Amino acid sequence: MRDLGGYETPDGPTRWWRFLRSGNNDNLGPRGMAAYDFIGVRTVIDLRGRREVRANPDPFAHREGVRYLHSILYSRDLSDPALRPDDVQEFSYGLTAGYLLMLSNKPRIREILSFIAEAPEDTCVLFHCAAGMDRTGVVALLLLGLAGVDRNHIIADYCYSFAPQAEVDAYVFGGGRSVGVAKTNARVPVVCLFHALGRMLRRGIRLLGRAAGNTRIHADDRDRSEELEMRAGIIATCYDRIISGYGSFEAYLLSCGLTLDQLACVRVRLLG
Repeated sequence: MRDLGGYETPDGPTRWWRFLRSGNNDNLGPRGMAAYDFIGVRTVIDLRGRREVRANPDPFAHREGVRYLHSILYSRDLSDPALRPDDVQEFSYGLTAGYLLMLSNKPRIREILSFIAEAPEDTCVLFHCAAGMDRTGVVALLLLGLAGVDRNHIIADYCYSFAPQAEVDAYVFGGGRSVGVAKTNARVPVVCLFHALGRMLRRGIRLLGRAAGNTRIHADDRDRSEELEMRAGIIATCYDRIISGYGSFEAYLLSCGLTLDQLACVRVRLLG
């Protein structure tokens, strides 16, 4: 779980304790529920599929004083290790297609943002899926984009689900291979060639291990920098598609059927 507070925008930083993003809540227990009560969680949006909800019911679904919405943004966990292909490009392509399908599910986007717009003042909204990465990441993208958070910080917020904050910040903001920085120099530094060779060798070792029956070597063992690069590219693609297709996050959300008044309510929750 993490907070969407503290991101700079043209209208000031996003507010703390107004939006939380997380994975499953089924293992919270009494102390965890009490902590969420203390924070002020009074609105919960569950983005999982029906099968996932049946297997792990959300403890907030019937909790007194909590508004609960089950809105299926996508029917399954896109990052489920059991369904994840070994090929990085194939996995990246599948994830990107899944994210764009979620963004094209405008009735669900309207339902989710409308529910947020009606949340009681001075309370906290919790939204989650199974792992808190993909479906949750799409909703976070829309909220931060509506607030006016810049592209790189939105990419970083998404990538914090896949690598430590320091590593993400170094990648996104460090200047070396920052997301969205055009490469005008055709020369490839020698260090990048060694990095690429290392990735190839590690992938080959994984494939050999699988062929030999070593079940401890699987797709999740792929180099984390490769994963980070792939993930950053996926959410950057979603951001860029919204901007190129609609001009702004507000225009995209209006196309989903939300009203200006509803978006204003969400902005107030985000920015005060």
